[in-house]
Amino acid sequence: MDRISNNLMDFAIAARESKKPGVLSFLWSADTHFQTMDNNVWGSSPEMIEEVCRAANLCDVDFMTVAGDLVNGYYDITHQRRDLFILSRLLEGCRAPLMLTMGNHDDNAWYSSGEASRKDYGGAEHVLTKENWYAIAMGSRLGGFVCDQENPFGGWYYKDFPRARIRVIALTTTDLPYIENPDKSLRYYGQWTYGFRQEQLRWLAEKALRFDEEGWGVMTLTHVSYAALALAIPGEKLPYNSDIVMGVIDCFKNKKSGSFEGASPDFPAEISCDFTENRSCEFIASFNGHIHSDLQSEENGILSLSTEDLVGHRSFDLVAIDRNKRQIVCKKYCGGPRPEKDRCITY
Repeated sequence: MDRISNNLMDFAIAARESKKPGVLSFLWSADTHFQTMDNNVWGSSPEMIEEVCRAANLCDVDFMTVAGDLVNGYYDITHQRRDLFILSRLLEGCRAPLMLTMGNHDDNAWYSSGEASRKDYGGAEHVLTKENWYAIAMGSRLGGFVCDQENPFGGWYYKDFPRARIRVIALTTTDLPYIENPDKSLRYYGQWTYGFRQEQLRWLAEKALRFDEEGWGVMTLTHVSYAALALAIPGEKLPYNSDIVMGVIDCFKNKKSGSFEGASPDFPAEISCDFTENRSCEFIASFNGHIHSDLQSEENGILSLSTEDLVGHRSFDLVAIDRNKRQIVCKKYCGGPRPEKDRCITY
């Protein structure tokens, strides 16, 4: 049996004691920025990844998420693929379902931009597409989730947790067109540009938010928030078509219909939705990474939360959602329990 620190043991005992019927619990982490080059002096260490997986197992969570920026994207695409593969092997230590989202460092556009270890434009051949990223990061694990049948490795999928009657929807904000300019630069780099395109938006409106039964709630996982929370980083812009995501969720929450169009010619979208006959309409919250801070915002009744990073703060949250109380409790772990950073949020 592995040796367990008293800090982690006490954290896990408290987590198990707090589990109640109808409560969904999950381990929420983000921003590992894993890389094997330079002895991984900047990214999360393998030992840190193993500790997160151990915590998820000991706390007996319903699932675990790493909400984007799993790898750093500073070096060439060969190293990016290898780093992602090694990290995915480390994450196999988690026995609970593992729900990953793609972050702005994950597509290797930083390297291709000439502003990382490469000093000139690399073009689209140095970008790790979302389809290849999810194939490496998740592979057969995607078989445990409901995916878009037309885009099985697109990066959007969900899982139902019947005991708590909560559907967890994973979306990707690295849903970009990689358009090359004549000088091999790209019109959009995933490092600084985020978005949702037609296929993902249609799946959200027509599949993921549809319920034939009453009594279900919904939460989403993304790397970059599709709400105003994303603007907490100075100079940031909202993901393309984030207004459509917000509009569709607003229609879901209020059992109404709506039509939406994308404003950018490179992110064309025409989405219609009608939730007037939908049997469930409770939206809980969106859980995000990217900001490397514990923040929250509420916009039109849509709650968005972010968490600290694994790479710098070396912290993660144990989250419990109690739908009877309409309450989200986030308990922080950073080398040990950190009750001064715990959050209790009513939605």
